[in-house]
Amino acid sequence: MTHRQPVDPVARRHLWSHDEKSALVGAAREAPPRRIGCGWVVQVHDDVIDVFERPGVPVLGGDRAGRARLLGCGAVLANLEVTVRVLGWDPVVEVGGTCRTPDRIARITAHARTAPSRRERAEFRAVFGRPSVSEVDYRSLSGILMERLRPRVSGTGVRVRSLSEKGKRGWAGARYRPTSHSGLPGGCFAVTVDIETRPHLVRAGWVAQYLLLGAAELGAVGGLVTTPFAHLRARVALADDLLLPGLVELIVSVAVPGVPGLAAGGPACSAA
Repeated sequence: MTHRQPVDPVARRHLWSHDEKSALVGAAREAPPRRIGCGWVVQVHDDVIDVFERPGVPVLGGDRAGRARLLGCGAVLANLEVTVRVLGWDPVVEVGGTCRTPDRIARITAHARTAPSRRERAEFRAVFGRPSVSEVDYRSLSGILMERLRPRVSGTGVRVRSLSEKGKRGWAGARYRPTSHSGLPGGCFAVTVDIETRPHLVRAGWVAQYLLLGAAELGAVGGLVTTPFAHLRARVALADDLLLPGLVELIVSVAVPGVPGLAAGGPACSAA
């Protein structure tokens, strides 16, 4: 998770206002909890935002290890990070807790005043499902999303594979394969991790959410495929079937409504 250099550092700590807290909580609630669990709590105080796991919350598919909760917390973290930027602050993200707060998933600190860019404002609109006005060649949608994502995933231990229609047809023999949006052209992205630690799972959910935000910003619709991946056997099998490194944690499916006969372009398999 990298951030640009702040342009206007301040010495004093920022105190979140009531309106800023409302914006942050509202953005957190827009993360996709229905598919990957909603076991999280957000605390906003002083100049920091803490995301905590709620271990007691039931998760899908008998996921006793809380893998789905960690993915969901990663999605919340992405929305909060986008919101901090649009509020005019450069966010510093620390993934993980301390010996006193082992249930803390991440902490975001408002580091310095920074004017939000046009792209960051567009990402914030995408949090609430509002696309930006942009003339995009949807035949290169997958390539655009991958290009935007590469700087974010660098050095995180999370990988993303963009699979074209050719790649999806190759899933016919796979034991566990996702289904795209019926009747809508688009692309699919496999999100994998090198190892399954708590920080890696949080980052996988974080990456998947940025893919969904990127799709929404460009006027596409996205969804998460998580149902078979609660079982380790499924995560290993799909990675083997698709010749992917690591373990597949989820699939992000992107569809382009209103463009009949047009599928997301790009090579059969590109990597970030």
